[in-house]
Amino acid sequence: MNGCGRTSLDRDAATPTSPIRSDRTSHDRGWAKVQIGRVCEKSWLAHRLNLECGMVHVGIGYDVHALVIGRKLILGGVDIPHHKGLDGHSDADALMHAVCDAVLGALGEADIGHFFPNTDPRWKGAPSRVFLQEAARQVAFREGRIVNIDATVIAQEPKIYPHIQNMKLHIAEALGINFRRVGIKATTNESMGFIGREEGIAAMAVASLDLPEELLPTVI
Repeated sequence: MNGCGRTSLDRDAATPTSPIRSDRTSHDRGWAKVQIGRVCEKSWLAHRLNLECGMVHVGIGYDVHALVIGRKLILGGVDIPHHKGLDGHSDADALMHAVCDAVLGALGEADIGHFFPNTDPRWKGAPSRVFLQEAARQVAFREGRIVNIDATVIAQEPKIYPHIQNMKLHIAEALGINFRRVGIKATTNESMGFIGREEGIAAMAVASLDLPEELLPTVI
């Protein structure tokens, strides 16, 4: 033992040439390799899961049409008895148009007018389910799927609630999804603005899509 209270054995254990220290270093290196291997494996699994499960993308849509005499009132593919109908180039189904824009938005695409311009005579008086079917085709083309749709109709008159179930069925059929994935609500505008004066009807929608995610290779 020296003056500091340490023995020669203590000094040997602290030196780099000590067998005990050498074994620890070897063990630590082995442990580190195992951890790096686990990180690489987890990274690879996460990459595969992202490719296979994809990522949810969300889009929003909004549409509004004026109420006029002499037109049918079509909302969500349902012909609703009313003394006015929505004016437009197609059947002016504001609800289906909003849903269509929401789906296209989740895809990062342009709005419904880009795919079906109101200057094209082919879409004169066309049922809006055609537009939803095309939006669904765009999703399928990208190997995605529609997770759900949530929409709200804003109308002072007529009452929308009695027709909501049929609207859900029509929209689900056009998109090729279960009707339980479609939510539709209705509200008034509390007699305010052009909607409150019964000059028009608006609709807004949100769509969520599950799309394959293209990722760059992970570098460790």
